[in-house]
Amino acid sequence: MGINEGARALIVRLGRILGVPGLEPDADGGCSWVRAGMPTINFAASADDDVVRLYCDLGVPAAGGAIYEQLLKANAVARASGRPTLGLTGDEPPHVMLVGVIEAGDQDVATTYDIFSETLVEWTAIVSGIDHDDDDMETGVRPGVEDVNLMIRA
Repeated sequence: MGINEGARALIVRLGRILGVPGLEPDADGGCSWVRAGMPTINFAASADDDVVRLYCDLGVPAAGGAIYEQLLKANAVARASGRPTLGLTGDEPPHVMLVGVIEAGDQDVATTYDIFSETLVEWTAIVSGIDHDDDDMETGVRPGVEDVNLMIRA
């Protein structure tokens, strides 16, 4: 099964935008970006169209099932606004998954990725039980997020 050339080119373009020049899909259309202190971002190029799906396993919620109502509400808003969506895996205990889509035709691919990244940072904190009061309000940097590229897996 091949991958769509437009989707492959979109992953390469995202790599350049993110400062990760080696980001390129393998023959099956997938690759991953591993960063210190953050969940791995997986990229999957479509075989049929110029679309890249991004997904992250955010782990088992520290609050357990108590987070499910918040997750469902956030997911409903995300779906209605075209933002990345949240789900649960079939694992026991379930893991929270974040899923986004970037299309080659998006007006601003960088902004679409930034929305995914912001959602990832926010929900990583929520799932792990980190209090948002620890954020540095002057810089907007969350603890551990200043770390950059560690490894790319293709």
